[in-house]
Amino acid sequence: MFLHRNLHRWLAIHIANCFGFDKVSMEERVQWTMQHSDRIVAMTNDPLSDLWWTEADKPFQFLAGCIEWIGYVTDGESYECSLPIMVDGSCNGIQHFAAMLRDEISGRFVNLIPQEKPADLYQQVADAVIAALRADLSTSGQLAKEWLDFGITRKLAKRPTMVLPYGGTQNAVRDHIYEYLTEQVREGGKTMPSWGGVDTSKAVTYLSRVVWDALGSVAVGPRKAMDWLKQAARTVSTEG
Repeated sequence: MFLHRNLHRWLAIHIANCFGFDKVSMEERVQWTMQHSDRIVAMTNDPLSDLWWTEADKPFQFLAGCIEWIGYVTDGESYECSLPIMVDGSCNGIQHFAAMLRDEISGRFVNLIPQEKPADLYQQVADAVIAALRADLSTSGQLAKEWLDFGITRKLAKRPTMVLPYGGTQNAVRDHIYEYLTEQVREGGKTMPSWGGVDTSKAVTYLSRVVWDALGSVAVGPRKAMDWLKQAARTVSTEG
């Protein structure tokens, strides 16, 4: 494609995305690439010595974009770019459900509705879990406190959220939480909480309920749709 009619803007966005500067507005991504244009050109002219590109989230895609950027800098909008511009979805399963259901709440969280900066569904779920744990301090004090101290992160919320539109259950959420917990202890350098003397499996089950409820409050339409589909499947199975 020729980079006319501001199509170079999409190349700039692609470069910023590949580097990892992708949680800001589109215009901020364009500005990031423009501000780093000299750095991009210098690095791309000698990528074996200047290893800045290896710091990118997607290093080889970033480098490929930078190589094309030199063409734009040299030839301007007459440069013919041959690089596909990657546009990723935001939790595609939830996106499909939100679109089919015309669910504005979920649609906003998965960027189906125009907004200045991209939303982050996984962080929204994590934030909802944190809020629920804080509210739970008075009733399930020790478990809620120890989970808050251990850390409720976007990574913890991501897998339970991703599996929801594919038939994920609270049991699946519990399994993912247990995997996250053991991974953080074994590889992340964290200490296993004492849970106030309660067995770890009970602490994980407790958090799985909190996460499951948080999913229902954030991914409202998709959760209801999955519940309906499961009930329909049970009914069909029962009646043969």
